[in-house]
Amino acid sequence: MSLLRALGSELFAAYRQGLTASGTSHRSFAVSSLRASTEKEAVEEDPAATEGEAKSAAPVDDPKDRTRVIPVETSIRYLASEAYQQTYQGEPVWKNYRRNHKGLYPPKQTRKTCVRKGKLSTGNPCPVCR
Repeated sequence: MSLLRALGSELFAAYRQGLTASGTSHRSFAVSSLRASTEKEAVEEDPAATEGEAKSAAPVDDPKDRTRVIPVETSIRYLASEAYQQTYQGEPVWKNYRRNHKGLYPPKQTRKTCVRKGKLSTGNPCPVCR
């Protein structure tokens, strides 16, 4: 047995023994402080009011959600805007994107859609689905 192998096995055994000896009782865990609510605050809150507030709150913008309907007029205004001209400079939207595929040769068939069940299902959607 070589010296390196013997020394390595002893170091590993000492390391493993140190892990089992210390256990979790000596480790310090970071705990965030929680705000303690008093009984008075709990009584004042009305469960029906909190449900109504949750429903009336603005929905969170999920970047992969494609169920929200955007009017055609909004898209037309964007295509005619100065921001669109600065971004794409008269070129088609898809010109700056390349197909991301595995291997040397691209697949023969393209995928039918990037959106499945109202959400983006791929990590690299096409510019139209984006």
